[in-house]
This record gives sequence, structure tokens and C-alpha cells, in this order.
Amino acid sequence: IDALVEALWGDAPPGRHRVSIRSYVSNLRQLLEPDRRRAEASMISPQPGAYTLHLPFGALDSWSFERDIDAAQEAVDPSLRLARVQRGLARWRGEPFAEAVGVGFADAARLRLLTLRRAAMELEIESLLDIGSVRESIAAAEAFVADDPLSEVGWRQVLVGLARAGREGGEEGAGRRGGAREERG
Repeated sequence: IDALVEALWGDAPPGRHRVSIRSYVSNLRQLLEPDRRRAEASMISPQPGAYTLHLPFGALDSWSFERDIDAAQEAVDPSLRLARVQRGLARWRGEPFAEAVGVGFADAARLRLLTLRRAAMELEIESLLDIGSVRESIAAAEAFVADDPLSEVGWRQVLVGLARAGREGGEEGAGRRGGAREERG
């Protein structure tokens, strides 16, 4: 409950904050389980000093995203790996926990998901290269470095794609396009 109080009010909770928390939890139960009778088990159960939210597997997009990316990372076949990583990336919708910026638990989860998304994007490009989809890999790698111009992995993927396409680009050409060589040092 202390984490909820901190997330909602910071260092200045109202005098009856525990009553407010109980009211919020009651309203959340009604939203999550509108047909639940009072005596039935709930998705939210009280614990000493806390509440536990019981969700079925896959109820959160982030769980499905993580499951897909984990499956992609384990796949040996590049076509299967590509299909799984693209399925996971297709689930991505905006900035995770955007409405909870500055809240400790949400910030940590957001950073973890953003890091996993970056790894998934790199895996998608590698998979495209592995199956011979060179044009698509170049386009994806160039979009990746446009968002993250200091990404050494992204620039390497651009260069590998250009080399496989038989196009000139070399490190100097790639550095001129993104200005990354000078910034990286």
C-alpha cells in the first residue's frame, strides 16, 4: 500500500489516504469484474499491507511482447526467428507506462521494455540479413540508426546490408550519412 500511496501522492498523502486506496481498489474491481458478486473471488485480493492483482497469462500486452521476443531469441531457424520477432514488435504500442513517468516501479519496467524492444529490433535486422532480405534489412537498419545514431550494432547492420547488396558505403559513407563516427569517438 505504501508504494500506491507514493505513486499517487508522493510525500504529501491526504489524511484519509488508506480510505481513498480502498475506494480506488473497489472501483478498479468493478471495472475489471463488473459481473462479480461480492462473495466471489476477485482478481484483486487484499494482503497484509498490500493488494495482489491476479491476471491471466497474456492479459498484458507487455507479457505477450516479452513471450514473443523470448521465443524469437531461442529460435534457431532464421525464418521462424523473424516471424516471432515481428509478431512481438507488431504488439508494440507507443511508450510503455507513459502516464506513469517518474513512478519508480513504472520507470524500471519501462526501461526494461525499451531495452528489450531495442534488442528485438536488432534481432529483426539480423534475421532479415540471415534469410537474405537485404533491402529490408538495410531499410530497417537505417531507420534504427536514425532513431539511435550512436548505435554501433545498428551501424554494423547497415554496413553488412550494404556490403551484401554490393553497394558502396563503407564505414566512411555510413559515418557521413549519420555523423556517428565523430560522435562515438
